[in-house]
Amino acid sequence: MPLKVILTLLFFNFLLSNQYGQLIRGEIVDDLENPISGAHVYLNSSKTHTHTNLNGDFELGFTQLIDTLIIIQTGFVEKRIAVSNSTSFLNIELEYEFHFLKEVTINARSTLQNQIANIDLTMNTKSSSQELLTLLPGLFIAQHAGGGKSEQMFLRGFDLDHGTDINISVDNAPVNMVSHAHGQGYTDLHFVIPELIESIEFGKGPYELKKGDFATAGFINFKTKERIDNSFFSIGYGSFNAKEIKGVFSLTEKETKQSAYIAFSLSKKDGYFESPQNFQRLNLMSKYTREINETTKFSLNTTLFSSFWNASGQIPIRLVENGEISRFGAVDNTEGGYTAKKSFHFELTKYFEDNSSFKTNVYYSKYDFELYSNFTFFERDSINGDQIKQKEIRDTYGFNVDYKKPFYINENKVYLLTGVGSRIDIVPNSLLAYTKNRTTLIEEKQKGRVNETNYFTYLGVDFFLGAFHFNAGVRAEEIVHTYQDKLDSVPKIMTQSPYAILPKGNVSYSPSSKLNIYTKIGQGFHSNDSRLMTENKEYLNLPLVNSIDVGADVQLFKNLKINLAVWKMVSNQEFVYVGDEGIVEASGKTKRQGIDFSLIYSPYSFMTVNTNVNYTYARDFKNKNRYIPLAAPLTSNVSIKVNLKKGIKSTWDFRYLSDRPADEFNSNIAEGYFLNDFQIGYYKEKWSVSMLLLNVFNTEWNETQFLTNSRLKNEIESVEEIHFTPGTPRSLMLKWTYNF
Repeated sequence: MPLKVILTLLFFNFLLSNQYGQLIRGEIVDDLENPISGAHVYLNSSKTHTHTNLNGDFELGFTQLIDTLIIIQTGFVEKRIAVSNSTSFLNIELEYEFHFLKEVTINARSTLQNQIANIDLTMNTKSSSQELLTLLPGLFIAQHAGGGKSEQMFLRGFDLDHGTDINISVDNAPVNMVSHAHGQGYTDLHFVIPELIESIEFGKGPYELKKGDFATAGFINFKTKERIDNSFFSIGYGSFNAKEIKGVFSLTEKETKQSAYIAFSLSKKDGYFESPQNFQRLNLMSKYTREINETTKFSLNTTLFSSFWNASGQIPIRLVENGEISRFGAVDNTEGGYTAKKSFHFELTKYFEDNSSFKTNVYYSKYDFELYSNFTFFERDSINGDQIKQKEIRDTYGFNVDYKKPFYINENKVYLLTGVGSRIDIVPNSLLAYTKNRTTLIEEKQKGRVNETNYFTYLGVDFFLGAFHFNAGVRAEEIVHTYQDKLDSVPKIMTQSPYAILPKGNVSYSPSSKLNIYTKIGQGFHSNDSRLMTENKEYLNLPLVNSIDVGADVQLFKNLKINLAVWKMVSNQEFVYVGDEGIVEASGKTKRQGIDFSLIYSPYSFMTVNTNVNYTYARDFKNKNRYIPLAAPLTSNVSIKVNLKKGIKSTWDFRYLSDRPADEFNSNIAEGYFLNDFQIGYYKEKWSVSMLLLNVFNTEWNETQFLTNSRLKNEIESVEEIHFTPGTPRSLMLKWTYNF
C-alpha cells in the first residue's frame, strides 16, 4: 500500500479521562521533556506529599479550595504552583539549577553526554552558530569559503560535507535542504542567534524514531528560548576588524502566561586572508509564546537573515611551498557568495488528563543562495578560468504531528508513540553555471526545476519494566522526486518515488542511579538528489545504513562519571551528489566501527573537566585496504571550566583532529591539528565583560583539505595534490554586555 494512502488513513483518537474532584494528577519533565523521577511533590497547607514515578507521573489527594503545590528535586530550581479544587492535571517543566557535576544524573531517559552539553550551553553562551554544533561530542567543523557558506562537518568516520549524513533542526523544523544547488542535505545554521538557544538534544547513529532523512551519523535539534529573563545589549570588537552588535529585548512582564521577545545581531569582519572577506551578516528573530490554560500552549516565531562575503578559496600546496603566495593568499579572490532566509514557525502543545500529549509544528521558509567557487583554476578553461556559480531560491513548507498516549498492560504503564508529517521543497531554478569574476556568464551547465515532497509516519512504544527501559518502533518514509531539465531541447518532467521502512530499537538497564547500560539498533538513510533520482534508475533505492551501539553511563566516584560506547555501522551504498560538477559519486558498500569515550570530572566545586575521545575504523566493506577519504581515525575535545563565586568564569578548550586519508589508498594525507582556545569573563548582575582568544599558541593549521586536480595559468598539465584553506591564526574578541 502506498505510503500516501497509509498517511490518509492515519488518525489520532484523543480520549479524555474523567476529572477527579479530589485528586491532582500530573507529569514532571525537564526542558527536553524527559520525565523526572523521584521528584518530591507536596501541598503546602496539608503537607500531603508523594514522589514521581519513572515516567515522571504523580497523583496527590486534594482537600483544600486553594493551595500551593511545591516540587523539589536535586539539580532543579524549586517550583511553586497555585492550585484549586478545579485543577485536575498539570504538566510541569522544571528548570535545571546547574552546579557542575552533581546536576548530571545517570538515568535511562537522558544520556550523560546530552546533559553535559546542556550544562555547557547554560554556563557558557556560544559565540556562533558553528560553535553550537560542536556541543555534540566528536563532531568537528571546518569553514572554507569566507564564513558565509555552511560548514563542512565530520562525525564517526563520515565526511558529512555540509549535512548529508546528519539531521539538523531548530524547534523540530528541519534545516537540511534536499536537492540543494551545492550539495545534498546542505545545512545553513547561520540564521540562529546563539544566545537564544535554550537547550540541545542530540544522538549519534540512526536510532531516534522521530528523525528520518539524513539521520545516519546522528541528529541535532536546537530548542529556542520561550522566555527571556533579562533583556541585554552587547557590543564586540576583535582581531581582523571583527565587529558585532547584538540585542535581545523582552516585550512582556515576568510571571505571566505569555512571553514575547525580539532579537537582532549584526556582524562584520575582514578576516585573516590577504584579500579582505568583507563579511557582513544580519540576523533578526521574534518569538511569542502563550499558555492558553494549564495544559495548552502555543508559540510563534519568525526569523530574517542575510549574509554577504568574499572568499579566497582553497589553494594548492605547491604555490605556497615555492613561495608564489602565502598561506593566506589566493588564486581566485573573486570567490564568495550571498545567502538570505525568511522563516515562520508555529508550535502547539496540548496535554491531557490521562498523561497523553499532542504536539504539532507548522513551518515555512524561503532561502536565497548564490555561491561562487573555483577549485581547479584553469584546468577546464585555460582562458577564462574554472569559476562556477551555484544559485537557487527555495520555498520549503512542512508540518509534523507527534502524539503520545499511555495505556496499561498488567499494571505496567506503556506509552504509545505516533507521528505523521510532510515536507515540500520547491526550487523553480536550480543553477550550475561557468562564470568569470562573478560578473561574466560563460555557460549554463545545469538548470532545472526541483519539486520534492517527503511523507513520513512512525509508530512505537516506550515503557519501563522494572529496571529495564524499552523504546522501539518503525518509521516509514516516501520521497516524491520531480525534476524538469530546463536546458533540454524538449523539457520534460521526470518523477520517481522511493520509500524506506526503518526499524529502530533501544533497550537500557539501570539497576541503580550509578549505572545505565544500553543497546541501540536501527536503520537510517540519506535521500539522494532529485536530479540524480529522476535521470538514473540505478540509484532509485534509498542508501540505507544498519547500525548498532552498545554502551554504558557509569558513576565511578562521587565526582567522576563516564560514558563508554562501542558501535558499528554498515552503509549498503553511499551516493553523494557533487553540486560543483553536477555529477554523483558512488563509493560502494562501507563499514565503520569505533569507540566513543566521555568523561566528566569535578576535582573542586568550582571546576569541571569534560573530555571526549572518539576512535573510528572506516574502510570499504569488501577490501580493508581501501580507506574512506577524510574519515578521521581519532578526534578529541577537552574542556576545563572554572566558575568562581566572585563572578569570574573561564574555559580552556583543547581540540585534536588526527591525520586522515585524503584518498582511498591512504597515499595522500590530510594533516591533523591540535588547537587551544581560551575564554574568560567577569559577570555582574547588570553587566559583564568577556574575552575570547582563539588559537592561543598561534598554531599553523589547515582547516579544510581536499585532494584535487588543478592547473594554474602558467602550467601545461594539471597537478593532483592537497588543496587547503588555512585555519585562523591567533585572534582575540572582546565583548561588553549590559543587562536590563
